[in-house]
Amino acid sequence: MAYVWETHSGEVVLQCKGHKDSVTCVRFNYDGSYVATGDMSGVIQVWKIANKLQVWETCIGDLTWLRWHHGANVLLAGTESGEVYVWRIPGGECKVLPGHGDKADCGLMLPDGKRMAIGYADGSLKIFDTKTATVLHHVPQGQAHTGTITDMDCHPDNNLLISSSVDGHAVVLKTQTGKFFVDVSLENVISDTVILHLSLFH
Repeated sequence: MAYVWETHSGEVVLQCKGHKDSVTCVRFNYDGSYVATGDMSGVIQVWKIANKLQVWETCIGDLTWLRWHHGANVLLAGTESGEVYVWRIPGGECKVLPGHGDKADCGLMLPDGKRMAIGYADGSLKIFDTKTATVLHHVPQGQAHTGTITDMDCHPDNNLLISSSVDGHAVVLKTQTGKFFVDVSLENVISDTVILHLSLFH
């Protein structure tokens, strides 16, 4: 089950029914009008907050993450098989970014809204052209990370992307070229996921 609460009163606003397994991903869209929920079996639902109705549903198999576009009703999802799905909500028009044989562990839409960065379990990273679903840059395993990429963030100017990995490093890349900019050791970080921000890189 998934629930939406009113934070001030604690009242349950919406009970999201219909999932078949543990709900592992919950995300609000950019203006809070929709909430997306995803479970371990790959069932994804989108609910409209205003009328508390489900407006869309699909199933993609083993889901690894969910994320919304930062300024449009476009939903992104990664899978165990490595493919990344991009849907227009609530219509459901879909594009699929191809995988390369390993799990897509994290991803995000870059601030320009035209490119996506995807991090994989083998430590590789790809930047895609969202419109054509083609790879613009591929940073292979071992070049930036040797372990699973757990989180990413991009500077608002679109030029710098930071990624963290279980290998104990955060790497800053130039999105236009896919080349290294900074490599930072995170040896003392013990959590599985590092929340990253690039607000200091002006």
